Amino acid sequence: MGIPNGTYPVELQDYYASGAYVPKVVAYYTATPSFGVQDIYNGYNTFGYVGDTLLLDGLASNFGSFPSAFQATSVTFTSAANGYSVTVTKDANGNPISKEFYGSDVNGDFSFNISPSGQYQYNPLYIILPALPGGEVMVTINGQIAGGRQVSIPGGVFYVLTGIQAVYYANLSTNSWNNLKSFEGNKVFSGDYLDVQVDGFPVNETGSLTFVSLNKLFVNSSLTKATPQNNGSLELIVQIPGLAPTTPSGFGLYQIYVNGGFYASTFCAFLTTFTYNITTPTPFYLNITPAGSYSVAPPHLYVDPQNITPESQLGVNKPGVFPTVHYTGESVNLLFVGFTPSAKEWVALNAYNAVTGTPITSLQYVFSPTSMPLLQTNGYGVAQTTLTLPNLTSKVYSGGQWWPVTYRLGVYEANPSVIAQTFYNAIPTNDETVNFNTTPRITVSPTSGPVGTSVTVTGTGFASQEQVTIYVQEVVVVPPSQVKTSSTGFFSATFNIPAYAAGPVSIVAIGSSGTKAYTQFTINITTPPQHPVVQVSGAPQLQPGQTQVITVTTYLNGTPTDMSSVSGTVLLPTGVTQSLSFLHVGTGEYQSVYLVPNITGTYVVTVSATASNGLSNTGVFSFSVVRSPPTPPTINTSAIISIISSQIAPLQTAISSLQSALSNLASQTSSAIQALLGSMSSLSSVVSQIQGSIGTLEAYSLGALIIAFIALIVIIYGVFVRRRM
Repeated sequence: MGIPNGTYPVELQDYYASGAYVPKVVAYYTATPSFGVQDIYNGYNTFGYVGDTLLLDGLASNFGSFPSAFQATSVTFTSAANGYSVTVTKDANGNPISKEFYGSDVNGDFSFNISPSGQYQYNPLYIILPALPGGEVMVTINGQIAGGRQVSIPGGVFYVLTGIQAVYYANLSTNSWNNLKSFEGNKVFSGDYLDVQVDGFPVNETGSLTFVSLNKLFVNSSLTKATPQNNGSLELIVQIPGLAPTTPSGFGLYQIYVNGGFYASTFCAFLTTFTYNITTPTPFYLNITPAGSYSVAPPHLYVDPQNITPESQLGVNKPGVFPTVHYTGESVNLLFVGFTPSAKEWVALNAYNAVTGTPITSLQYVFSPTSMPLLQTNGYGVAQTTLTLPNLTSKVYSGGQWWPVTYRLGVYEANPSVIAQTFYNAIPTNDETVNFNTTPRITVSPTSGPVGTSVTVTGTGFASQEQVTIYVQEVVVVPPSQVKTSSTGFFSATFNIPAYAAGPVSIVAIGSSGTKAYTQFTINITTPPQHPVVQVSGAPQLQPGQTQVITVTTYLNGTPTDMSSVSGTVLLPTGVTQSLSFLHVGTGEYQSVYLVPNITGTYVVTVSATASNGLSNTGVFSFSVVRSPPTPPTINTSAIISIISSQIAPLQTAISSLQSALSNLASQTSSAIQALLGSMSSLSSVVSQIQGSIGTLEAYSLGALIIAFIALIVIIYGVFVRRRM
């Protein structure tokens, strides 16, 4: 019998002879809740696989001490490797844990419920182990106690082992994943595809597979590797490597091993060790069929195997593993598996009525050696190539109605007994492959432009020999009378984009059979065409006979741009107009050389330029022509000053003599003489000033100085003579 969770005193009881005793507390004991986690499919051990049923036990014999009135509501598992956590709310029967009364009894044992009679009865809690990473996980039981308070009881420990949950093989006849039969094996070829799903894989490991023959004669590891998800789930899409056939080679079936898993090893029935990155066998086997055994199993042709869809996204036996729609001009990858080793193969595209299955021989297309060289398989009957699909039509008209078309790639083996090998003497292999169809598509070129842009719409995948109407939005731009598809559903039509607002517009092509395809054209925002800008420059002033270099720069939308034409004239001051021609010297730059005539005045240059958009503009520039004034002669002032200096002394002497003579005549012409003497005195003063200013004589005109002296002498002389008379 256990006790509920809590702290209890430990008493020592000292009994007397009378039977009475004295209690004494000597210690305290704390009862902590605990429980165990056991895998019922694995000998009730504390390790197991995802999907196993676990028992969560809190009985007093080993665990217990749950709180009183505890009621479980869920169980949480947390990985010790990456902290990934998942909470389980339902028991193994799918019932809510909170509603099935998985609780504790009065002694703290877990789990019990209360019977209709009010008695506690054992009610074990079983749950399904969820997807978790391989390795140690911590288990917590969540619930509530009296008053509705939520509590969590940790402490359970469990080890999740790596295990393969399922192996599927790609069935081309149904385009689905089918279960690989355990132990019995399946007839597959080297090169076929498997989908291997692993649970409980360690998150820090990389998974891969190894194929081992039962007779231990051959081992081959898959190169396909993958890392698991956070929950330890790992899905490996594996291409079976080159393996010797199961029979008649004697290798037997091949067993699949998983590399990188987490496993447990038990010794002596009680000692268990756990190991990471272990290779361990699985209960799944492969029966490798000899390549080229067409009577036993047809070979396989995979179309675009790189676009394979995992089983986890589809479900078992659900179609959709490989693409079922392809288009004209599409490049597809082909994988040949199970064909005769070292044989040459032809490929043909065969068309069928999708409803009746009747071959449509007129649509058969043989990939000639010029478009796709003959393939040669390797020693395991495997080959790869890439081809481009021809024009594909989606419908044909027969018996008064339209029928959908489906396509199938057929492989034909070159006949080694024929010298001149052609497709028509090749041997059909009746390969197993995924049928596909096509749907209408249209493209437009160009994809954008202004209103009025001429565009070409190309259509593929339409019905054979049908009429097509083309719309831009709701406007018919090409009537059905103008477009008819080829026998392979191809057409091309050209038209102009009608007026619509800027932005995307829909282009729709609708065939008379009901086929339809869409695409878009973007109408660009159009701006009014801009006039060019013309700038003219040159020297502002020249003289007759000089050369004027006239430079013209032309712009469109602010960028130097070449013009369609540039011309100009120059208007002379006389009113005469002369033409100018311009030489292109750079992007948007032109020059003209003009010889200025012997005419002064203002000259006006006018230049006209026309841009590629047809718009023109002009630029004007004027300059003046003037004559220069004559250059004054050069005077040797130093020599002249020297001459004047040499003549001043004699002039002073003459003036003194003249003064003496005039004094003698004073008696005769006293009044006149007095005036003359005053004049002479002034003249003497002037001479003195001249003598003192010789150093600055450069500032005066030499000619004027000489004339002044001569005039002075003449005046004096005239006065004197008149007085004498």
